Amino acid sequence: MKTKKVKKTLKGNGKKNVKAENKKTENIPVNKKDQNETQLVYVLVTILVVFGAFLGTYFFVQGLKTFEYAGVNFEKIDYQNLELYHGVFPVVFNGQVKSYYNFYLRTDPRKNNIPINTDFSFSKNIVVSLSPEVGECVGASLSQIELGKFLTAFGIANIKSAVTDPEIAKELDVPYTTCNSASPEQTVIIVQKSENPSIDMESGSSFCYNINVGECENVKTIERFIVGIMAQINEVDIN
Repeated sequence: MKTKKVKKTLKGNGKKNVKAENKKTENIPVNKKDQNETQLVYVLVTILVVFGAFLGTYFFVQGLKTFEYAGVNFEKIDYQNLELYHGVFPVVFNGQVKSYYNFYLRTDPRKNNIPINTDFSFSKNIVVSLSPEVGECVGASLSQIELGKFLTAFGIANIKSAVTDPEIAKELDVPYTTCNSASPEQTVIIVQKSENPSIDMESGSSFCYNINVGECENVKTIERFIVGIMAQINEVDIN
């Protein structure tokens, strides 16, 4: 009989203890301030992650649009459904920057691998002479204008246009000029069709350059000519 009483006592005491513990747990107050702070931290972390991802993507895309080539900083821009490569080149005279020349290329200069087989040196007088076939190419006038603007920006005193055919020169009343007219006082640039585009110096003449535009790759070849001059000024090898 004593054993049974002891068991009842133990059993009864156990229930009381469990109820007491449950009652204590139910009475623990919830700290709403801590919950709010935790939620705020989660929100801030999420915002920072999203913002960081956005910035990372933005700078990555911008990095694809800007690059350096031939010692010039370029920026790829979209202009009226046309991809252009904008560059700014300092015009230096007597060791001082006099102005900045803004130019726009239609061909990515990094992908324009037309061979340049010469160094450049110009007189104060330049004649750009076109072969008759080149004048028929689409974009011939545009490329000539860009070439003239570029040479003028570097302080060339006198730039003239001419043709390499005497009959057409007479018909159009423009100068007839070939490499035979080149001299230390006058640089001649011949723009002509060729089997493949290239840029070189006329054999036997130190003052005459050939811009060989292939089958009417006028714009691409003249842009390579311009970038080649910039690379030489900046002492950068692009070949």
